[in-house]
Amino acid sequence: MLEAIIIYLNIFLGKLLHAIAGKEIHQWKKQITFLKNLLIILISLALFYLSFDLKMIISVVIAFVIFNYFRNIYLSLGLTVFLSMFAAASILLLSLILLLTLIYSSLSKFKTKEIIISTMFFAMPFALLFLETFIKANLSVFTGLAVGSLLSNIKGP
Repeated sequence: MLEAIIIYLNIFLGKLLHAIAGKEIHQWKKQITFLKNLLIILISLALFYLSFDLKMIISVVIAFVIFNYFRNIYLSLGLTVFLSMFAAASILLLSLILLLTLIYSSLSKFKTKEIIISTMFFAMPFALLFLETFIKANLSVFTGLAVGSLLSNIKGP
């Protein structure tokens, strides 16, 4: 659970980075967006590799369609952090998610409303903690939901 708190605090660190180096971030926005998209693809590939199943492909498609209209990445990040606790190579996933959270949060200014909404969305998947045995039994379905929701957040500059 400590890793989830560290990744959550990276949201504030990214906002601080934007406040300190806003001109540089604006100047390199295309490259930073490319890096964000690359990290999303790497996290998705790692999740595919760690728990591939036919049910996962179906849930990826369903999540991609649903989250294509829902453009908040923090729910996807919270779900991915939560599912990485059940993964075999959790340190790899968590380090990639840590970088993605820092990069994504540094792309926009600090707004109180955005912080409150992102906190709620990031914390939502952790309400499923009491369903641990159900999640472990259906890990490929939940992982497919996380992958689909992450892939729906890929976009250009």
